[in-house]
Amino acid sequence: MAEKRSTVTPAPGEECVDSIGDFAVVPVPENEQRRFLSNVWVSSGWIICVSTLFTGAAVATGLTVTQMIGASIGGMAVIALYVLLLGSISGKYHVCASVTLRQAFGRYGSALMGTIVALVLGVGWFAWQASFFGLSINTIAGNYWFGDVQVATIWGGLLMMATAVIGYKGLGVLSFLAVPLVMLLTVFGLHASIGEAGSFSAILEMIGPGEPIGMGVAISSIAGSVMAGAIAIGDITRYSKNGLQGGLSAAVGYGLGGTIALMIGGMIAVVTQVTMIGTTPHVPDAMLALGLGTGAIAILILAQWTTNDNNLYSGALGLANYIPFNKRIITTLLGLFGTGIAAVGIFEHFIGWLGNLGIWLPPIGGVLMCDYWLIHKLILKKEYEIGAGKPISLLNVAALIAFISGGVVAYELTWGVAALNGLFTAFIVYAILAIICEKGNIKYKIGEHIVGKEGY
Repeated sequence: MAEKRSTVTPAPGEECVDSIGDFAVVPVPENEQRRFLSNVWVSSGWIICVSTLFTGAAVATGLTVTQMIGASIGGMAVIALYVLLLGSISGKYHVCASVTLRQAFGRYGSALMGTIVALVLGVGWFAWQASFFGLSINTIAGNYWFGDVQVATIWGGLLMMATAVIGYKGLGVLSFLAVPLVMLLTVFGLHASIGEAGSFSAILEMIGPGEPIGMGVAISSIAGSVMAGAIAIGDITRYSKNGLQGGLSAAVGYGLGGTIALMIGGMIAVVTQVTMIGTTPHVPDAMLALGLGTGAIAILILAQWTTNDNNLYSGALGLANYIPFNKRIITTLLGLFGTGIAAVGIFEHFIGWLGNLGIWLPPIGGVLMCDYWLIHKLILKKEYEIGAGKPISLLNVAALIAFISGGVVAYELTWGVAALNGLFTAFIVYAILAIICEKGNIKYKIGEHIVGKEGY
C-alpha cells in the first residue's frame, strides 16, 4: 500500500508519513477530512444498537413512558456534552483518541491507556456484542444452520471485523445504510405501539412492571451505561474539518441516535410487557409481539454491526498508538481473538472482570478533559503540540495518580453511578495536582520524547 502523507502540523521541513495505515498515529490530512453530516452519521451509528435498546427497556421498567422519554433525553444530554468536549480535541488536531492521550498522560502513560481501551472495547465488548449478535440471529433464523448461535456469532464477528479493517470508510458506508433504516423502524415501532395501546396519550401514561426508580437515578444510569465506550469518540471526530465541527457532530450524532434508540427500546418494552432477560425486557420478543416482524430485528442487527465494528476499530487504534505495526493487521488479530472468545463462550466467564475493567475508561476521559480544557486552555493558555518533531513527556505523574484515584473511587464507592464517580474524581484530582504543580513550579511530567515523522 502506498504511503499517504499528511500535511497537518509537520515539523519544519518534515512531513508526517502514514506508514501503518488509516492515519492511526499521524494527523488526518485535509484531503481525507469529512463533512459535518458524515461524522454525524458515523457517530450515531456508534450508539444505535441492540444493547442501547436494552438499556432503554431496562430503565423503562421502573418509570412511566413519559418519564422514560425525559430520562433518555436527560441522560443523552450528559453524554452529548461529554463527547462534545472530547470529540472537539481530536477534531482540532485530527488525531485519534489514543494519540491525544499522549498529551495528558505522556508516551508510556498513553500506552497503558491504549491497552485498556483495546482490552475493554477491542476484545471484551467486541466479544460480548458478537455473541449478542449470534443470539439475535438465532431469534429470527434459529431453524437454519446459519442461525445457530455459535455459527452466527462467528460469521457476525467476521463481518464486523471486515468493516473495521477497512477503516473510517467502512464505518461510514455501514452507518449510512443502518441509521436511516433505524429511523424508519422508529416510525413503524411508534405506529405499532400506538396501535397496541390505543392512543399515544395512553402510551405516555403506561408504566413499566419493575420497581419504581427516581429520575436522577435513571438519567445517571443511562449516562453511565454508555460513557465508557464514548471515550474513543475522537477516533471518528479526527476526520472533521475543525474542532467545533468535530465536537458538534459527535454531540448531535451520539445525542440524537442514543435518545432515539433508548426511547424505542423503552416504549416497546412497556407496551408489550414481554418476558425478561434477568431484569431486562427481551427486546426482540417485544418487536415480534408488536407484529414488526423479522425485518425489524434484521434492521437492529445491522445497527448492532455499526456499533461493534467501532469497538474493534478503537481497540486497534489504542494498540497502534504504541505498536508500530500495520493497523489492519492489528485490527484483524484483535477481531479474530474477540470472535473466537465469543464463539466458544469464554467471554461469559469474564463479564465481571470486563465490567470492573470498564470502570477505568471514564477516568481517562476525565483527565484528558481537565488537561486540555482547564489546564492548557484556561490556566496555561496554550494549545497542544501534536505532530512530527513535537515533544511529549514520557509520563505525567499527576495524570496517572488522578486516573488511579478515579478508578478506585468508581470501584469502591457504593452509591451513585461508577462511571460518573470515576470521571469526576479523576477530573478534580488532576485539576488540584496540576494547578499546585504549575503554580509551585513542581515538575510532574517526567522525561521527553520527540515524535518522529511516522508518529512514534
